[in-house]
Amino acid sequence: MEKECTVNTQKVNEVELGSNVVSINEGIRAFDNKHYSRAIGHLLNVVHEEPDNWKARLLLARACQADNLTKQANIEFTYIMRMCPDEETRKQALALQTRKDFFKDLA
Repeated sequence: MEKECTVNTQKVNEVELGSNVVSINEGIRAFDNKHYSRAIGHLLNVVHEEPDNWKARLLLARACQADNLTKQANIEFTYIMRMCPDEETRKQALALQTRKDFFKDLA
């Protein structure tokens, strides 16, 4: 069963994953409230249990990026771009990674 939720004005399909639905919901809430370290903790739990949860992994990369954990964010974005079967998710990862690099170069 899929539910739609909003994460910083972007739609994310949230797939119920048993006990992981709590972690992903908490991760989304923490991300929306700009508590990135907390979001990272919850999302790491999800991707540890469900490595192919691409939406959780993408949000994890965004949370790392927002928390200035650039190396970890790039690892997650790269993993998504190489391994995710969904083309749209791969495009989002590339756009988000490129956007961060672009702004970093301007600073």
